[in-house]
Amino acid sequence: MKYGIEVIDNLRMDFPGENNVGEIWTFNDVVVDFVNYKATVKGEDAKVGVVPIRILKVLLQYEGQAMSRSQIIDRAWGKDAVLCDRAIDVHISALKRKLNLYLAIKTIRGVGYKLEA
Repeated sequence: MKYGIEVIDNLRMDFPGENNVGEIWTFNDVVVDFVNYKATVKGEDAKVGVVPIRILKVLLQYEGQAMSRSQIIDRAWGKDAVLCDRAIDVHISALKRKLNLYLAIKTIRGVGYKLEA
């Protein structure tokens, strides 16, 4: 367990307003495989962990909507997950840096994050 997060691979939760996200997502030079938890940039392995990829999937499911850290945790791991909200910040930072998503993932001050892909 890293950063207090236990990955539950088969967790599927439905929430109102959720968009369907396919198995593969492409954005500019980025390709993310949500089944195998792999991400590439310009064909090279981006070395992104499972947790940031799960967070990215949640942001895609709610694209264009501001989400709090606790909403992201609830949707990625369930309401019973025990996780420090600030761990989300670390993983969002990794997504921005490793997948060059600085312009796509917006920080909403006092709320959380929003994806505008």
